Amino acid sequence: MTVQGVLLDLDGTLLDHEAAVTTALLRWLPTVGVEPAGPALALWRTVQERHLRDWRAGRITFQQQRRRRVRDFLVAVDRPTGDDDRLDLLFAGFLRGYEQSWAPYTDAAPALEALRRAGLRTAVLTNGIEEQQTAKLARIGLLDRAGPGRSTPRKRWGCSSPTRPCSPRRAGGGACHPPPW
Repeated sequence: MTVQGVLLDLDGTLLDHEAAVTTALLRWLPTVGVEPAGPALALWRTVQERHLRDWRAGRITFQQQRRRRVRDFLVAVDRPTGDDDRLDLLFAGFLRGYEQSWAPYTDAAPALEALRRAGLRTAVLTNGIEEQQTAKLARIGLLDRAGPGRSTPRKRWGCSSPTRPCSPRRAGGGACHPPPW
């Protein structure tokens, strides 16, 4: 079997997602009356993962997981929550900081270039919503280097990476379909 291409994750592989979240939280938490310290950062990540897991499983919408993250976090730190419109507004404050903090890992562009020089094609396999993931790649300067398209397995194949049906080892068989190379 000859390797023809490489599937790459975006968050935590090409984009430093954790640094972007931390930077966003350090800016956003004071705006909701919360000390931007270790316990609050850890709590946000716990709440975030719980609701992202529900979204990836298809139990809630993307917007619902955002609202639930904010609501559960604020309840846990004894801050007022409000209605959905207020939760959307509060999440937008966090999201602005997150988007402004998107940055690639320093080795991302050189790694993509090395793969290209080796004659390997690349594609991004991500759980995020396509619009946001494409914006991330554009902002960090990797949109044209990361491959011909972004694959969002949950939307296209009904599974989430890295579950077995979306495993790169299954590309071309089962529930997963190969990238366009």
